[in-house]
Amino acid sequence: RVTFFARDEREPGEWLTVLGMEGSPSRQQIIATYRRLAAQHHPDKFHEADDGMRSEAAMRFIEITRAYEALLAIYKE
Repeated sequence: RVTFFARDEREPGEWLTVLGMEGSPSRQQIIATYRRLAAQHHPDKFHEADDGMRSEAAMRFIEITRAYEALLAIYKE
């Protein structure tokens, strides 16, 4: 089971990979990328899909959100 509040000690580069980013992005780029990915993978978009697809979307959404939160803590500008 995956939760939002679990500690994950990944390196910043790994978090960037989760969001499909490279290098040293600005805070605004991280926010824009997160919003785009969150909209694509939000579990509410999969309400008519089968349980497997809903579960996969929820896990991807959680992973994206964790990466976003970790990166915002690092890239404070």
